[in-house]
Amino acid sequence: MDRPASPSAVPIETGATEALRADSIGQAPARSSNTTTEANPHSSPPQKSQWTLALDLTTTQDGADGGGALNQSKRIQALVSETRNSSVSFVVQVTEPPPANQPHLKAKESEANTIKKGPIQPPNVERFLIQNGTVTSISDSAASRGMANDVEDLLRTANQVAPSEHIGLVMQSHGGAADGLESDAGKATLPEFTHAVTDGLADSNHAKLDLLDFDACSMANLNVAEAMAPIAEHMVASSEVETSEKHSAYDAQNLQLTLHNLIQNPNWSASDLAKSMISQADAGANDGLNSVTHEIASGTVTLAHFDLSHLPEFNDRLNTLGQTLTKSLNDPAQKRTVNDAIQSSPLLPRDGMELAGNPRETRDLESFANNIMKAAQEGKLTNPEVLQAAEGILSAEHQLIPEHHNSVKDGYGNQGGMTAFLPDLRLLDTSNTEGAGNDELSQINFSAEPNNDYMRNYEHKGRAASSISRSIDNLTALVGTNHSDDIQQLRSDLAAVTNAGDSTRYTQALDALHADTQRLLKSSLEADLMRVRNERTRDRQIDEQSVPITGWQQFLNELKTANS
Repeated sequence: MDRPASPSAVPIETGATEALRADSIGQAPARSSNTTTEANPHSSPPQKSQWTLALDLTTTQDGADGGGALNQSKRIQALVSETRNSSVSFVVQVTEPPPANQPHLKAKESEANTIKKGPIQPPNVERFLIQNGTVTSISDSAASRGMANDVEDLLRTANQVAPSEHIGLVMQSHGGAADGLESDAGKATLPEFTHAVTDGLADSNHAKLDLLDFDACSMANLNVAEAMAPIAEHMVASSEVETSEKHSAYDAQNLQLTLHNLIQNPNWSASDLAKSMISQADAGANDGLNSVTHEIASGTVTLAHFDLSHLPEFNDRLNTLGQTLTKSLNDPAQKRTVNDAIQSSPLLPRDGMELAGNPRETRDLESFANNIMKAAQEGKLTNPEVLQAAEGILSAEHQLIPEHHNSVKDGYGNQGGMTAFLPDLRLLDTSNTEGAGNDELSQINFSAEPNNDYMRNYEHKGRAASSISRSIDNLTALVGTNHSDDIQQLRSDLAAVTNAGDSTRYTQALDALHADTQRLLKSSLEADLMRVRNERTRDRQIDEQSVPITGWQQFLNELKTANS
């Protein structure tokens, strides 16, 4: 789960915006109590408009008081009167899990036993069209087909009921950079998402989305840009987490204002619309008063506009930078300089907190390029091509990201709007002990601890034995061939635990196991275990974060080799 930006901030990625936050921007949409709601879709062929925005509101949050898909839906519907005689249409998809079948929705403890047993039911999906002053239901509530399939259905429906010159997609969801998206409807990898968009646009007059907006965490990322370039001309995303205040004083991006501005400016290009979203972030439209700190806070401390037509040139420059840096890694002193440039680049999310699949080694790319350029100017990197390569990537990134918002007061003023996977020694150094205490041997030790009252209860012997057995199996898979005697001792201890016929013998067996794990935690077994775990983490993440840029990927692979 994404971390909140402040004591009462709810980690977004959801929607309920505070009525345009007019106090921040000096304008508000018209409101009307004469909204017409129709029960059936249009029966005649729809007229082609200038813009259709498809909005996928996928993530609930804190119910009626907090940010969420349902609150966002209500605020979007409040714009209906403004669309009268407008050439802008909105097709909105709302995902809402059925609480009675969803234990993960934090049911109160007193209600936990009343939750319906059996398989978790899929969430419900509803769609409606806002066009020419009316709200029209265009689907009955139906079970979700999964996040990616729902995106495909939304886009196909949007092109059928509201054909347009320009089409945009807003994804209100949880984001994990290279790991993709997650919502109440499940997860979607980046390839699954892009395939869904492609299939959803099939048989329309759109080869790509004109604009793709991620109202989600951490999606202003190199891997995301690479994946989205084939399906979108422009992209708006945040490199940091997006947050909402529990009373909805702010809730990530102010989507209501974005839609209001588009209604007022239907002839905008996708670039114009994206630029306006960054401008409104700069103007404080995504901000509000935090009810705990009583200070102004923002739902988007970072937000960037990507003109994806410039990605090929950017990739060429990144390829060159990777190639020149790879040469520098052959010298130990210059290798340390490169590592220093990585380690002093800001981690996003801040403090290196991991999202689902989003490694803490995701860093601001512009800061890294500036650090490399400074090191080259100071003579710490002697390859004369390095300085030119660093300057080249900065120039290319500024073309790729023509506008970006960074909250200066929150410490983001010097960042460039996009993150890239840049692993430092914490990932690359296989001898580090940062993960000590959370490995298989430590888990066995914890199960056998004298003060572990739960596991020491003889009635829980079966559960204790099962837990210890799994940990030993995992340990064996990692280092068993090199420590067969130690593994055999642990299995002998486990047999004594399993076969203990009474509470006294059970306690004695756990004491023996605890004594052995205490000894092994100080032995070469623990050191080798940490090394293997570090190697696997390093290799897995470098593989997962790979990009189709040969020189850059070569640089990442050489970093791994240089620190082995």
